[in-house]
Amino acid sequence: MFVKCGELKKAQHVFDEFVDKNVVLWNSLLSGYALHGHNKEALACFEQMQRVSCLPNTVTYICILKACSSMRDLKKGQKIHSQIVNEGFLEKDTLMYSVLMDMYSKCKALDEVQELFNKIPVQSTDSWTALICAYVQCQCYEEALSSFEQMQQGGFSPNIATLTSIFKACGLLGCLEKGIEIHLHLVRIQWLEESIVASNALIDMYAKCGALSKAEEVFVKLPAPNLITWTELIAGCVNYGYGYDALIYSERLQLCGFSPDSVTYACILKACGNTEALERGKRIHARLVKDHALEEDPIIASSLINMYANCGALKNAQGVFGKLTTLDVVTWNVLIKGYVENGHHDLSFSCFKQMKEKGPLPNGTTVVCLLESCGVTGDLDKAEEVYAQVIRQNLLENDLLVGNSVVNVYVQCGDLQRAQEVFLALPAWNIISWNVLIAGYAEHGYSKISLYYYEQMKLAGFSPNTITIACTLKACGNILALDNGENIHAQVAKQVCIQSDDDMVINALVDMYARCGAHKRALQLHYQKPFQDATPWNAMISGCILHGQEEEAFNYFEQMQVQGYTPDEITFACILKACGSRGSVFKGQEIHSQVIQKGVSKLSMVVGTALVVMYSKCGMLMESQYLFDRLPIQDVVSWTALMTGYAAMGKDDTVLKIFDDMLLDGIHPNPVTFTAVLQVCRRRGLVQTAEYYFEIMRTSYQLDPDLEHYICMVDLYSASGHLDKAIALVRKVSDPTLCHTLLDACKKQGAAKIGSWSFQQM
Repeated sequence: MFVKCGELKKAQHVFDEFVDKNVVLWNSLLSGYALHGHNKEALACFEQMQRVSCLPNTVTYICILKACSSMRDLKKGQKIHSQIVNEGFLEKDTLMYSVLMDMYSKCKALDEVQELFNKIPVQSTDSWTALICAYVQCQCYEEALSSFEQMQQGGFSPNIATLTSIFKACGLLGCLEKGIEIHLHLVRIQWLEESIVASNALIDMYAKCGALSKAEEVFVKLPAPNLITWTELIAGCVNYGYGYDALIYSERLQLCGFSPDSVTYACILKACGNTEALERGKRIHARLVKDHALEEDPIIASSLINMYANCGALKNAQGVFGKLTTLDVVTWNVLIKGYVENGHHDLSFSCFKQMKEKGPLPNGTTVVCLLESCGVTGDLDKAEEVYAQVIRQNLLENDLLVGNSVVNVYVQCGDLQRAQEVFLALPAWNIISWNVLIAGYAEHGYSKISLYYYEQMKLAGFSPNTITIACTLKACGNILALDNGENIHAQVAKQVCIQSDDDMVINALVDMYARCGAHKRALQLHYQKPFQDATPWNAMISGCILHGQEEEAFNYFEQMQVQGYTPDEITFACILKACGSRGSVFKGQEIHSQVIQKGVSKLSMVVGTALVVMYSKCGMLMESQYLFDRLPIQDVVSWTALMTGYAAMGKDDTVLKIFDDMLLDGIHPNPVTFTAVLQVCRRRGLVQTAEYYFEIMRTSYQLDPDLEHYICMVDLYSASGHLDKAIALVRKVSDPTLCHTLLDACKKQGAAKIGSWSFQQM
């Protein structure tokens, strides 16, 4: 009685009063400790039982293995396993196999589970269930489904534990068809009517697969849903973006007389955050404070902080955080994540500093959030600080997400050499690791290296997925590598795991063929599948512009609208680029009017910048300046467009002033910006100013000068009589274009000897 009521001290006291203690009495006390989570006491009881020479029986071993499972104590479990074998209990009772398999699965020792299963003389529902549960426990979901099929083929009927595990596997794999098949079988044999546990697992499976209408069908047919049922449905709605539905269900739950537990509250608060239902969240907060739930449950506290952060109410989030007496790593992580997502990057690093000073130690989630912050801000120094912490705590060893995040942040910050070093040092790779590196090189213009790593990935035994293919095709398009693109296209057709009609794949193929000038192939793919958006049209238009076929781009722009497709911000940006390249100011103004009618310019930074560039290239600087001044954010592209426009009109002083203003605004110049500035210096003969800008390109902004920059410098040096400096640059770069630039200067100045040398270099 005392054991069942959880009064273990009283149970122990009564137990101690017995003089003759038989195995049944020992088992009662031992099972009580194991049942109520007092696992160390259960083990101590087991050892004491053996010291007094009371022989354990099957019940004893079942209880003590449960304690080992709860503690995840593999060594102790293995020791008891040996004892069970030595005493012949496996031959006496095959149920012991299932109990041992459960213990090993909880300890993540899958090899031992499989070995035990293979040794069972006669299989049963319990043994198959133990194997399936072990696979699910160890995240081997496909193996779990395969074992379930074998179990059915062997004529064994599943029990509740089997179905709970198999529905979980279907949900986590997204195997909706298999889940529906099992559901229909259960309906035929009227199994669901008898088991609320199986029904809850079924609702959870449908929710995880995003089939919320199916989940609701199961839910409404239940005669008496319990709190778990309601929570599964609310969680499914929240996870698939149906926050308002989740809140409606939460109200119905309470009208039915249920009080939410911590898991339910966590789901409801997440729904409030996702829908920015701040006032509702505050009411829940007030109720939690009244019930003293915050002090008792860290899950609720973290959920509340997360809700306030998602609603942008960071002061409220800080208020909750500041009142907590115990701060675990999860609570810190939620606050850090909130700061990062709301753009308060300095505050996120302030939390990081406090964690390092006071504890608890950051974990993988902490550093992933901070690395995301560094990627957004492009702060390489802070990224190095976080990476140093990763190394100190050895976080790369067991968490591939951390490793991939480190590689990604170096890619985002443009330090591809460092990204490569970290990638090669990772203890293991997955497809995401390769995708980050391949995409990074393609994005930063190193397309040949991107294609090299694509080949290395396949040699390492990894199969490309949709994202890999899209990134690799982008690399092919960047360098007009049509042959490579066609080879990848052929590989896609053979790849089982990639659907050749996947929207992302077709869009990437259309873009690659368009960029490579293979417009017929691009069109064939474009018409192969009806699209719901403008993406393939954008690829066709940008491909035409890349090859100087602006008139063709205009035709596609008209054609897409005739066929009922609405241009998006990328379409407008592309077609405005065509207007700028052609100097078609009237066409540009016409499209500008269309942009205003659709209200795109108010929403889109991309279109606003494209308009600044277009008017600048067409020499309409008043319009360009007007639009520039009204951009919500002025990035390097818009600043550079303005500078280039003024430079083309010979307004050199204005160009240099804009450049200084841009630097004061904290914007990092790009190579095109420096080209505009150096061209002004060349025109004005500003040797020292040009040398200063040429130097800070590398030292302050880590930009390697390209041919345009060298041409500006050689031309400037030659025109200003610094032929020795011009020759030094020509020798360093050794490009025929530079030699030609120097030769022209020598002709003008009558420097026959140097001119002859320049001619020979060509």
